[in-house]
Amino acid sequence: MKKIHFEVIRHPLLSIDLQEAIDYYNDKKAYLGNEFYHIAVKQLKALKKDALLYQIRYEDVRCLQIRRFPFMIHYTVDSEQNKVYAHGI
Repeated sequence: MKKIHFEVIRHPLLSIDLQEAIDYYNDKKAYLGNEFYHIAVKQLKALKKDALLYQIRYEDVRCLQIRRFPFMIHYTVDSEQNKVYAHGI
C-alpha cells in the first residue's frame, strides 16, 4: 500500500498556543520550553506521513499527544487534497 504524504498547514493561532506553552515551561524550568517547542515541531512534521494514525476525538478533529507534555495537537485531515490543518495545541 502506498503511503500518503500530507501538506501540514498551521492555523495562525497555533503559533500563539505554542508560544504560550513555551513561556509557561520556561518559567517553570530553564530551557524546558525550548524542549517542548522542539518536540511539538517534530510531531507536527510527523503528521506529513502519519496524520491518519490518530483517532478522531470530536467532530472531524484528531488529536496527537505531545510526548512528555500534557498537550495535544488538534488537527483535521483533508484526504482529497492531501492536507492536514493543525488548528491548535
